Amino acid sequence: MNLPQNQPNASSRLFPYTPPTGANFSLELTPNVTNRQGLIEIRVGVLLPYSLPNDITQVLSYSGTSAIRLAASEINAKQLIPGAFITLVLKDSFNGHDPENSGAAQAIFSTVSLLQSQAGVSGVIGDVSSALTVQSALLTSRLSIPQCSYSAGSTQLSSKDQYGYFFRTIPTELMFGRVIMDFVASRGWKTIAVFYAGDSLGSQMMDTISRQAVKRNISIGYRKAVMEVGAGVPLDVGPALDDLEASGQRIVIVASAGSPQTKLIREAVKRGLVSKDYVWLTLNQVTEPLLGGNTTLKPTELNGFFMFDNLLKLNGYPPYEQWLDKWAALDPVEYPYAGQRDISSNEVQAYSCMMTMAYGFANASKGNLTALHLLEAGRLGSRLKPLGMNTNYTGPGGPMVFDEDGDVVYGNFILNNFQDGKIVPIGTYYSGLFNLSSEPMYFDGTYDTPADSAPLKVLNPKFGSSIGMVVISVAGLSVLFSLLTMLIVVVYRNAKVIKASSPLFCCLELCGFILLYIATVMGLDKPTKFTCMARPLALDIGFVLVVSNIVAKNFRIYRIFHNIYVTKRVIRDSHLLKIVGTILFSNLVIMAAWFIKYPPVLEQVVLADFTSYWSCSNLGGSSSTPFFAVLLAYNAALLFIATYLAYMNRNVAANYNECRQIAFVVYNILLAGCLAMPTVFLPNEQFLVKFYLSTVVILFGTTFSLMFLFFPKLWELFTQIERSQQRLGGVGGGGAGGDGSDDNSIDGFIYNNGGWVNGSGNLAVLAQGSAAAAAAAAANGSGGAGSMNEGSQYMSAGRRKGSIGTLDESKSESLKETHMGYMGVKFQNRWLPFLSSWCMRRVILYPTGRFFTCFELGKPETGRTFSYVSVFIQSREPGSYILRVIGCGRFDFLFQVRDEERLLYWYSLFDNNRQPPSSNHWSASMNGGNGGDNGVMMPLGNLSMGNLTLMSGLNLAPPSPTHQAHGSLHGGGGLGLMPGMNPRSESDQTLQGDISMTPLQHGSAFSNGNNNNANNNGVDESAGFSQVSSNYFNSMLHPDQHYPPQQQQQQQQYQPYQQQQQQQQHYHQASNSVANEAFERSRFVESEQQELRGQRSVVDLGTLSRVAVEEDMEHGVQGQGQQQQYERRYI
Repeated sequence: MNLPQNQPNASSRLFPYTPPTGANFSLELTPNVTNRQGLIEIRVGVLLPYSLPNDITQVLSYSGTSAIRLAASEINAKQLIPGAFITLVLKDSFNGHDPENSGAAQAIFSTVSLLQSQAGVSGVIGDVSSALTVQSALLTSRLSIPQCSYSAGSTQLSSKDQYGYFFRTIPTELMFGRVIMDFVASRGWKTIAVFYAGDSLGSQMMDTISRQAVKRNISIGYRKAVMEVGAGVPLDVGPALDDLEASGQRIVIVASAGSPQTKLIREAVKRGLVSKDYVWLTLNQVTEPLLGGNTTLKPTELNGFFMFDNLLKLNGYPPYEQWLDKWAALDPVEYPYAGQRDISSNEVQAYSCMMTMAYGFANASKGNLTALHLLEAGRLGSRLKPLGMNTNYTGPGGPMVFDEDGDVVYGNFILNNFQDGKIVPIGTYYSGLFNLSSEPMYFDGTYDTPADSAPLKVLNPKFGSSIGMVVISVAGLSVLFSLLTMLIVVVYRNAKVIKASSPLFCCLELCGFILLYIATVMGLDKPTKFTCMARPLALDIGFVLVVSNIVAKNFRIYRIFHNIYVTKRVIRDSHLLKIVGTILFSNLVIMAAWFIKYPPVLEQVVLADFTSYWSCSNLGGSSSTPFFAVLLAYNAALLFIATYLAYMNRNVAANYNECRQIAFVVYNILLAGCLAMPTVFLPNEQFLVKFYLSTVVILFGTTFSLMFLFFPKLWELFTQIERSQQRLGGVGGGGAGGDGSDDNSIDGFIYNNGGWVNGSGNLAVLAQGSAAAAAAAAANGSGGAGSMNEGSQYMSAGRRKGSIGTLDESKSESLKETHMGYMGVKFQNRWLPFLSSWCMRRVILYPTGRFFTCFELGKPETGRTFSYVSVFIQSREPGSYILRVIGCGRFDFLFQVRDEERLLYWYSLFDNNRQPPSSNHWSASMNGGNGGDNGVMMPLGNLSMGNLTLMSGLNLAPPSPTHQAHGSLHGGGGLGLMPGMNPRSESDQTLQGDISMTPLQHGSAFSNGNNNNANNNGVDESAGFSQVSSNYFNSMLHPDQHYPPQQQQQQQQYQPYQQQQQQQQHYHQASNSVANEAFERSRFVESEQQELRGQRSVVDLGTLSRVAVEEDMEHGVQGQGQQQQYERRYI
């Protein structure tokens, strides 16, 4: 507050109307009342320290009393309180004769004496200091008596729990915070530093400044207390000033007074912090104490200081000017400090106290006699609380409006600017409005507003920076590649390699890649309002376009290969496009709701090391987190679905080359997402880490996915184009491997594997000496392209004794039962069944041993053998004929076949105790005697050129009536169907006849006439392999045809492998010969049948399961010498 310093010594003056000193004495004044008849006296106490020997206090007390008497005179003269008049009761709140009872104790005694006087009081005005006022106001509030102060500014009095009836006409210290922040906002400063006192008042001031800063969107970059809380000892301000310099803040507010304030400023001057780069704002005038005494400071060193103070003289304000006229007209003898057009202290506030209270009394009583009597007795109650004093009164101090705490809403302040060693008023604050009368001048003598903080280095990489050029180059080249690829896809959309990948989805994926590259470039430089919305949309739409189309493609493959026998199922692009559209639409709905509810805004984040970066944030702040969480969870689920489908389709890559590419792309996107996710949670200080990591992850993930998806397609496309041009130009001469090549057809397979077919067009099963190599060749699905002579090298290797460790060479053993087929298999983990998928496998079953071997077609090294416990039919629905085999470990095995007949057939094979259903066709069997269980059985329905069982020492010939008759005559010994062996059904085609496999006898001959061969120890060379009529393979290659064909179809033979009638007769003759020999041999076999039944050795070589049986024939046949003969059979 601004108190007069040039007045005469107040203690030497004699003031009229001074109350006697002592708690029991008072002085009553009733100004300007001539007739009291019919009027009720309203007594108002004036409690001031009249006897306190202090110049400032006495000026405040006596000048205030003069203003209060002026107001009471006007109230009585104008009868502002209808039916009543005002009587002032002056009371000294200080006992000068008794120092022991002075201060707070004396104030309490004086207040109690005033309230318990004969007539009492209806209201109280006082005290001048906050320390005395808190004592008296506590008592008046307990008795519901209103009290007003015109000079006590302590914030403690704002507590309505203790001071419910107290109000004041002077602004509190807290209003300084509001005024200062208004000036800061008018200068455009957005960040400040604050030093505040560590006591209760300083803490409240800091809270007020913080609230006002938030309202004006101003941040407090640094704050520090310059006094220990409650200690009253100033801190060492050196570290505080060091921290200020390090913070980079340039606008400094000193919200404290007295010694801490002056010490802080002096130290700041020494450290050079009072300069053109800094602006200092303080409470009250600080230049006089700083420049007074034995100081070394120069006035120019304080240039640019801004000092805020209460404004008591509202020159030019009409109510104030009118009041000055009345004040100057008073007699200074009767009214101390009056009689001049000037004020000495808080006269205006004292005058407003009395006038506000009078208007409040009038408003509460409204001329009612009963209310006036209650008011007289001091029992009008809650009507006289601070809010009840809001009567729209406007006095010389401005409008008197109070809040619920009793503080004035609008204060009057003045802003002084220290310019060239002088205090210059440059602005005022009236009724909540800040007005500058002149431009503020700063330390350097200029009027240019300094920056609110140290120059900040913006961290956002520019377009022209090195990293910016790299990002633009990579993104630009990739976008160009994507556009060219899109053009190629459109032009060559009918090419098989493009058509298999769906041109529509390829274009959508390329659009997604382009959007991701554009979003990466938009992350450079300072963002704008447009990029704040466009970049997240581009990232989201680009990601969804890429991943959703990958999901659609994988879903198509998954649907096709989930059921192994529906590879021709058509899933149109329109169906998949609905999936993509649904995913994209759902994503856009989330984004739209997010941006509508919390639109993105541009924000500059200032860091502690004088750096900053621009970013886009949502207005909702943490409130927008649910939208981000939903969007993140949605896209993460989409990515995991893509990963799951890629994993499930991993085994079909051999047929659909893009499947493996898609799997790698999905895994790459998943890895990129995992690397980019932590950047969302990094602190602001790690902006560059976030930027570089996210940019590298997006560029790498996008570029890798783009190249891995489309580069192989383009390479294959141009390779096909080059091959086509070579064929048209006569260069290639029918090169293999292109689209439409016969190599991929069944005819081409048989043609290219001609070494397996003899000159008559019949299947050649290799001789025993070469069976191992031939078995591997068959497993690989490849064969020589030469003639029969080229492949016959395997057939003339002669006989070698096998070396299988599990064979007991001292006993004769025979193969019991083995079955082979090519079917859909699913290896299903019992704990994770959803991770298994269907795949085609070659299966060799050993039902008597209850185990089987599986390996991939063309990959014999992948063979694995499994044992099983039981089997049951899981599904018999059309298109889903599935057999479940319970394994011994943690895996179960699902086998899918084409129809119900095969299902029942394989069920009977796996369940060794059951007999398979009868059929007109059966798998080939081999019998070593009458028992019929010693045999090799092959499922003919699955027999093809790629999965043939290779055997040696076997004759395969179509049965004939002679076979059947002879078999019946001799008890089935080695002819046709062996006794005890029922036909087994496995195929859906009808084979009218049987295939019998009979062991070779020493000296047996085929119709070619070659009965002896020295290299074969007397065995016919041609007997080293068996032949099967091509009509059998016709029935297998063409399931819709039957064998034998109808009469009208007998002339339509399979063209690539036509059979001659002479060759068919050759087989019948050979079969008859074999039947005769088998009959002669039955007596030897019968004696060993019991011992041979059940004897078997199996070794899994990793390529094919091989079964070898060695028989030692110790008895000769038809008079010839005894000669040992070995048989090997490879399956």
